Amino acid sequence: MFSPHSPRKRVSLRKALLPLFLFCLVLGASFFSACNHSPPGPNVGGLEGTWSSGTGDGYIITDSTMIYTSDWGYGFEGIIWHVEYYTADSGVIIVEYTVPPTAYTPPGNFQGVYFKELKANSVILGSAYTAADLGATPVEVATLNEAMEKFKLDTIALYGGELTSASPQYRQ
Repeated sequence: MFSPHSPRKRVSLRKALLPLFLFCLVLGASFFSACNHSPPGPNVGGLEGTWSSGTGDGYIITDSTMIYTSDWGYGFEGIIWHVEYYTADSGVIIVEYTVPPTAYTPPGNFQGVYFKELKANSVILGSAYTAADLGATPVEVATLNEAMEKFKLDTIALYGGELTSASPQYRQ
């Protein structure tokens, strides 16, 4: 039976506040970890840099962007959304146009840029083209998912036509 005169068990303030402190610590840590303001970019690895060939074209590749220029007036700028390595020295970079190659291409379309024979100071790069028309028609798609499905290792024979004739690019 309870008696108003029974001795109370004293709990220290430290023990009483410990669960509250731990709860706040866990809650604060979860908020902090959820605030990822800059998601990691694709792994461009050894592709990062300024590349040019002796034939008038070149690429500037950062950890998140690509600029392609040519002496023939064709060029584009874009955001790198995905890099897939087929081997240690070959793969594809998927780019979303911010500045498309022609007035007929809307910004936001995606293109693949294949690469092979990546070395410290050279690489062969080539935009995705329909191999059947010898590079006359660039292959572009409207979404990132379409690009990741279209520009794969097993479709390089269809869309990597420019790689067969591309000149090596040299690091500047």
